[in-house]
Amino acid sequence: MLPEELRKSFKPLRNELNEMNMSWYFLTQKSKLINDSFREGRELMLFSFVALGYLENGLVLHLTSLDDEKNSDFSFHSARKELEKINCDAVKLKDLKKSIADFRKEANFLKTKHRNIRIAHINHKSLVDIKELDDFMEIDVLQNLVSKANDIGDLLFGEEIRPLFKMGGITNEGHLDFRAGKRIYGPIE
Repeated sequence: MLPEELRKSFKPLRNELNEMNMSWYFLTQKSKLINDSFREGRELMLFSFVALGYLENGLVLHLTSLDDEKNSDFSFHSARKELEKINCDAVKLKDLKKSIADFRKEANFLKTKHRNIRIAHINHKSLVDIKELDDFMEIDVLQNLVSKANDIGDLLFGEEIRPLFKMGGITNEGHLDFRAGKRIYGPIE
């Protein structure tokens, strides 16, 4: 959907999506390993809870940055505004607007209950404001938002965005696909 010149100027948006997928991947992988930390000892358990908290905070920041309305080159709204200035497919633009509006509606709680209170403007005026160490968001809610953000990114860039990390030799170790959450062996198509 984005023409070539806008794709270049919105590379930070693509990078934000890649970082979001990396945060999501590591959050889900660390969540799967939390029970192992209980068996290893209290220090590792504490480390795991703190690491999960920071991974969750990072994911929240990426998701809310994608929904930022300020003029930036890393938000869906900025890309949409640029597309409105040019002659592009009206049906796709309408779908994009609806997808962004739906994403905003579903992600709003991240801004009001997590980013503003727990991350950006920490406020410990009452015991209610203090987050418990093991108080995490529901993984399904985050997964839904990550999926919607990826769908919007795919629509904007006209292709599936696949953040990959080369693990070593592609035959033996493959690439780590942060979005799919798995390794890919052999050449990438």
